[in-house]
Amino acid sequence: MINISIKKIDLKLLNFKEEFKILEKVDGTKLNLIRNNTDFSDNWNENWFVCYKGNLIRYFEFEPFEEKIEEIEKQSFGYLQYLIIFNFLKENHSKLKIVPKNTEIFIEFVQDKPTITRTYKKFHDLYFLAFSKCQYYIDNEYDKIISYNSDINWNIYDLLSEDIIKECNIKVPKVLFQGFSNKDDFLPMIKKYMDEESELGGEKEGLVIYNSDNIFKIVQFDQYDKTRREKKKEFYQEKNEFGYWIFIRSKTKEILNSGEKEYPKRIADLYLKTDFKRTEINIREDLLLTTKLNIQLRKSLNFKTIGLLAIAGKPIHQGHWNLIKKSSEENEMTYFIFL
Repeated sequence: MINISIKKIDLKLLNFKEEFKILEKVDGTKLNLIRNNTDFSDNWNENWFVCYKGNLIRYFEFEPFEEKIEEIEKQSFGYLQYLIIFNFLKENHSKLKIVPKNTEIFIEFVQDKPTITRTYKKFHDLYFLAFSKCQYYIDNEYDKIISYNSDINWNIYDLLSEDIIKECNIKVPKVLFQGFSNKDDFLPMIKKYMDEESELGGEKEGLVIYNSDNIFKIVQFDQYDKTRREKKKEFYQEKNEFGYWIFIRSKTKEILNSGEKEYPKRIADLYLKTDFKRTEINIREDLLLTTKLNIQLRKSLNFKTIGLLAIAGKPIHQGHWNLIKKSSEENEMTYFIFL
């Protein structure tokens, strides 16, 4: 998949003789929507792929949770929020008929997530950032996708009309300024826009600046601050985070022992009664993603049993070693997820 990361601003490359456009940069998850090479179908699921970093996200994983969408919108801070993406495609498929085959759309999904620095007052908007013609290759066994792109077009209005964008409730980055500036006025202007509240409520992540065919970004000073990110993660964690992941590991093993077929439905229907801070929605989405990762690892490594351990604390201490020892005794291979 093509990397659409924007480079940090370099004042030396700014051309003050040409126009500036300054937009708000939102802090979310970058996803790819691919309109495949199949002729238009009344069934939206036959025309679209949803991808995250080259991984296919499949609708069948989320379908059993459709009736829980209101709970997901209020409580989820993980994997189940992607159901909102599929519902968007389902509801707007006919309006998006004008999107040509073999088109990749790059979006920013504003979701509640421990690894995202900013905390907004509003979540689940879909920002359409750019698009490109593409060819793609899919590995269905491992749910992987590789796309090959032509030039990226950062003007989403060249793909969709303003009316369709409005009808589909698609968001585009908010234009804060368009015009000319000089060196003396530029930095005070940037500070002014950085200090303003995000259109999503809360602090802005930063700004995107278009100038003379260049695209730059400026982010808040603490956007990549490890201490701030650790504090946000702690907000979502249990008092006994290790105990929680032991529970998830045990339940995942039970689910896989019943077979891989229709595992999302079994997770959706699973009886849960715990004393954890996480809600049933949070627990089910952790089970869903952990089970999926186990299945993918089994396929790729041909191991019968695989252990996934989430390591949330630093440095490694005796409690970690006890978990590692237990997992190595129970499984042929153990993988670690450092949170």
